[in-house]
Amino acid sequence: MTLRLAHVAEFFPFLYKSSFSGKETGIYIDMWTTAARSFGSQLEFVRGTDYGGYTVDPETGRFSGLLGLLQNATVDGIAEDFTYRSSRMEHFYATLPIDWTVYYLLRISLTTKHSGSIESFVVFPPLLLYLFVTSALLVIFIERLLFVLRHHIRVKYLLRTSAP
Repeated sequence: MTLRLAHVAEFFPFLYKSSFSGKETGIYIDMWTTAARSFGSQLEFVRGTDYGGYTVDPETGRFSGLLGLLQNATVDGIAEDFTYRSSRMEHFYATLPIDWTVYYLLRISLTTKHSGSIESFVVFPPLLLYLFVTSALLVIFIERLLFVLRHHIRVKYLLRTSAP
């Protein structure tokens, strides 16, 4: 049995064509290959031409694009980042989200109000930034101190061993 998964985009590091081998590779390939092996199946990635519509066509009751390929059983699944919608849930089974993409985080940050403080612009706690900068400065300070001490020890040794 062959498990066919469809996709349109190449999105590094999840699913992309390797410039060295010319084969599709990435996290999704590795993940689905492992899953297919446990099912005793082979894996085939099918490249769709377009995403298609996001809702059912009211006249035909069909989806277009990737969802259309899934609906007419051309493929067994989709390896893309579609969102949950009630119009899709009536027609398809869906897994829980596998990853949270940059696009999802970007949508959230655009909908929030920025207060003008640093907390609204960094994606990690400011304390973490402070600790990183402080530790980097501490490492530089210790390195310089050791350099100066090494220089003084060499000068002292040379003065003690040099002949008059």
